[in-house]
Amino acid sequence: RVLQCAQAMSDRRADFSSAAKIASAFAAGAFSMYLLLTKGSKSKESPPGKDSKVDVGAADGGSNLSYQDWIKACQQKRTTAHTERLSSNNISSNKPPPFDSDTLFFPMVESYATAQTTAATVDVERVVEETEKTGMFAPCMVGQLEGQFLKMAAKLFSAKNILDVGTFTGYSAMSFAEGLPSDGTVVTIENDRKTAQVASELFKKSKQAKKISLLIGSATDHMQKFMDEGRQFDIIFLDAE
Repeated sequence: RVLQCAQAMSDRRADFSSAAKIASAFAAGAFSMYLLLTKGSKSKESPPGKDSKVDVGAADGGSNLSYQDWIKACQQKRTTAHTERLSSNNISSNKPPPFDSDTLFFPMVESYATAQTTAATVDVERVVEETEKTGMFAPCMVGQLEGQFLKMAAKLFSAKNILDVGTFTGYSAMSFAEGLPSDGTVVTIENDRKTAQVASELFKKSKQAKKISLLIGSATDHMQKFMDEGRQFDIIFLDAE
């Protein structure tokens, strides 16, 4: 249903040049390959529904835990495996480091790409710091590589209206906002109130505050309303269950 809503709201009227289309296809393909190579081994566990009752005895599977309890009991241990999202990238180089391996795997791909990626802004770094400080589940955060990709996509398509489904602590929304013109807007939706509160405070402190509109609640409900209103977006980012 979310995909149907997204398709219906996508603005097909934009006329992009052939070069932009080719660049977009190349970037999307490269990014998909990156995700396949670096994240293919992740756990397939899914969070329970928002109405699930807490059952500590089911902690291993997590099927009967609320979202926040599922994160604490079953997923927090995975945070340590994602240190690339919890540190600043102050490494820069005019000359790429040697890449002499014929095997692509997570440590090498992630480290190499991060070293060649523009460092995040102060506002985005604040999202990382607050996510770590509040003990939020860091792997839910898109991270530096994906964040810069989203920022690039916003600029590439000259987007002005973006829908970000799955705010978490605000990394993706902030990245998109930085790629928009001064009159651009990012509408971001978060179903979990505790997480949304953290994101809201971060947005208010940022230079992008006026560009970001945070909605709390069911994404499908909000998106159905957008459809009824005939509202369209240049980019729709689906990053939620």
